[in-house]
Amino acid sequence: MPIYRIRGHDVDFPHDAYPCQITYMDQVLAALEQSENALLESPTGTGKTLCLLCATLAWREAFMKQRKAPESSALTLYDYKQQQAGIGAPADPAAEQHKGPSIIYT
Repeated sequence: MPIYRIRGHDVDFPHDAYPCQITYMDQVLAALEQSENALLESPTGTGKTLCLLCATLAWREAFMKQRKAPESSALTLYDYKQQQAGIGAPADPAAEQHKGPSIIYT
């Protein structure tokens, strides 16, 4: 299985990636790293779902290693950023759980 180094992340991909797939994964990682929303487009049959999953799993692996926490930890990206900023827990944690980045693909 090829491993691609994209934005400092080792992305496992099940086959040789096309240039458009590398670009797509780069954009997914950029959005995740910056905790920004992303609207990504690519034609039918270009492997959008596979690219999204592979890039996101690579980012999550790095995120979990950076935190030095077990893989089963349920801490959200929002909670982690709050802890890093020295801010207490949100008033309504359930309502704040969706503060992380969103990826919308078509």
